[in-house]
Amino acid sequence: MYDSGGHDSFSGNSVLRLHVGAGGGFTFVLSDPISVNPDQFYALTVQMRYYLTRPSEAVCFTVLQFDSAGNEIAINELDGIAGDNHWAWKRKALSIYTHPDATTIRIRLGLISSAESYLDVDALK
Repeated sequence: MYDSGGHDSFSGNSVLRLHVGAGGGFTFVLSDPISVNPDQFYALTVQMRYYLTRPSEAVCFTVLQFDSAGNEIAINELDGIAGDNHWAWKRKALSIYTHPDATTIRIRLGLISSAESYLDVDALK
């Protein structure tokens, strides 16, 4: 968590900041399980800002669906790529329809970069 005192955040005082160092690489965070109902529509939104320079770089906003035994049974993903964000807050939206056996979801956010890069995430709903 990066506490900007509200100066750099979309809302509130802090943002989730992912960082890849100068040598490149990747980093991901995964939420705790969130209970859901099967066969239901859910709309998730998040504010993201990043600056990617190469076609091989990406940011990821992913929803993983799990059954009652903890098995991954479905995945929904929205990627951000070079050129679609120049370090400005932009809303990303992901609509999912839960699998008939889904009991929980987990939200995964990631940054993949070949050079030093940042991804800021805020206002996940």
